[in-house]
Amino acid sequence: MIIKNARILTMTEENPFLDGYDIKIENGVICEIAKDIPVQCCEVIDAHSKLVLPGFVNTHTHASMVFARNYANDLNLQDWLFNYIFPAEDKLTLEDCYWFSLAAQLEMISGGTTTCSDNYFFMDATVNAAEVSGIRAQLARSVSGISDPDCKKLKEAVEFCKRNNGVFNSRITTTISPHSIYTSDEAYLRKVLTEAQKLSLGINMHLSETATEVNDCYAQRGVSPIKYVKDLGYFDVEGPLVGAHCVHLSDEDISILADHNVSVASNLTSNLKLASGILPMDRLLKAGVNVSLGTDGASSHNRLSLMNELRLASILFKGLYQDPAVLPAKDALRLATVNGARALGLNNLGTITVGAKADIILISTQSLNMTPVNDPYASIAYSSCESDVDTVIIDGTVVMKNREFTGVDVENVKYEVKKRTERILGGC
Repeated sequence: MIIKNARILTMTEENPFLDGYDIKIENGVICEIAKDIPVQCCEVIDAHSKLVLPGFVNTHTHASMVFARNYANDLNLQDWLFNYIFPAEDKLTLEDCYWFSLAAQLEMISGGTTTCSDNYFFMDATVNAAEVSGIRAQLARSVSGISDPDCKKLKEAVEFCKRNNGVFNSRITTTISPHSIYTSDEAYLRKVLTEAQKLSLGINMHLSETATEVNDCYAQRGVSPIKYVKDLGYFDVEGPLVGAHCVHLSDEDISILADHNVSVASNLTSNLKLASGILPMDRLLKAGVNVSLGTDGASSHNRLSLMNELRLASILFKGLYQDPAVLPAKDALRLATVNGARALGLNNLGTITVGAKADIILISTQSLNMTPVNDPYASIAYSSCESDVDTVIIDGTVVMKNREFTGVDVENVKYEVKKRTERILGGC
């Protein structure tokens, strides 16, 4: 495959913008970037009037939760989770989660997301959905002590990791995901850690999401959630470490995250909607913490739009800190690409460079909201919409072109989601 006439946002420091270049892809990898690459018996994609950049990386979501989109709104996290979401989730089946995951993955792809980190349950269904959608994903069977007293689900999580790590040409990787410190006691969290160490895998979990979580941890244990899991040994595992949310952090917490190379998956919209707060972006970045973007599930974000998170990150902190120089467009775009790939330990993603995986999106500049471009990085961070995403390539395969999915009946997916949601939640 060759992408011709590309205006490329490489996401590198050396050559951040290349105008009028071609990109040659072989075996799912970018093998050449140059002008006027000869076309020899290969698929050609004309990138004229489009911006070409690495696919977005969503470092925290729960894809199957699309069934709870626009359900149980205007509640705080604890009320929302324990009184509405957990009871509804008890009704889910493996087949439900296949259709819900597939719908979520297609939604993400249509908005330019090529990789997601998804932790939930019935995750074999999510793997099956990823085979159809073509998305790249780091997956975990989420576990918690309150719902797993005999550790049966933890065993499921371990077997899931063994069975699926590296499938589909390594498009699927796996991790270990204890839900949080408030849904598991110390004994259970230690068992989860032991399994992660045995498998040499990383850990992805909710951390310091709400003031209630942090205050309860201090009251019960005398330390913050970050210090608590650090003392348990969670930050000493071999694989990538991701703390989702990390809204309420002390200076000591931030130092711990930086010292142990823990990445933070920011979920700005979800945290705002649930009134959980806003993470300290400036302090995290100044300390050298790798911050990425996540959408959380559609139940708390309502959309699985990393473009929305990108734009929000680009403008929110300017107003919050009353400084227009905070998180300029190019740096904000790094959160959605390079930083996201680094958070998941996928170091061959996030840039348009020779040797990188060919996870590439083409964004049209023909809409009114994208006219004129002037600054390509600003155009993506401040102006673009999901509808501007024209073509999505994952692992060298075109999964969406001209906003049409290849080989997926989207109308049937929507029908299955609506039918199954009505069974779980009832009609509106």
